[in-house]
Amino acid sequence: MKLPRWSPRRGNYANITSTAALVIALGAGGAYAANTISSADIIDGEVKTADLGDGSVVTAKLSPSARSTVYTTSHADYLTIGSPPGSSVLSLTVPAAGSYLVTAKAVTASQTLSTNLQAYCTLVAGAHEDVVAATAPASGSAIAIPAIPISAQIVHKFTAGETVDLKCSSGNSTQIGLIRITALRVAAFVTYPG
Repeated sequence: MKLPRWSPRRGNYANITSTAALVIALGAGGAYAANTISSADIIDGEVKTADLGDGSVVTAKLSPSARSTVYTTSHADYLTIGSPPGSSVLSLTVPAAGSYLVTAKAVTASQTLSTNLQAYCTLVAGAHEDVVAATAPASGSAIAIPAIPISAQIVHKFTAGETVDLKCSSGNSTQIGLIRITALRVAAFVTYPG
């Protein structure tokens, strides 16, 4: 029996299949490599929200320092504010170190219709503080006791376990209630001279 002679123009099934597989493998690998982006390829500000697919970046993919965390505490009942220098009416211990935006809010109220409303409060964390004052004359009316909402905010870089306080004082026993302190962890904050 005479075997057919091999000819480069004649392909058989194995040659064609292996060549096709090689072309596909090399072509796909090249396409994959061309579409891969590494950290070195990204320059600050190049990747915008529109460049990301919906749901492609989730909280679990962010570093812990890039995640927001909120800590809050509140006290609804009214307290009588003492004389200066003032004492803490509400405190919040921030368990995790980091940069935070801290806000506080409350409602101050006169105890009687004939008493002026005077409240002086300071939101304090470390060396950072925000001072607010609420004053109003006595209403002299049987309709309404003076009440004024107050709010304060600071930015502060906390160490773990550090406390933020809302300290208040009054010269005439004003009351304060509906108090809330909220600390929102942020990636960073920049303070500009003002």
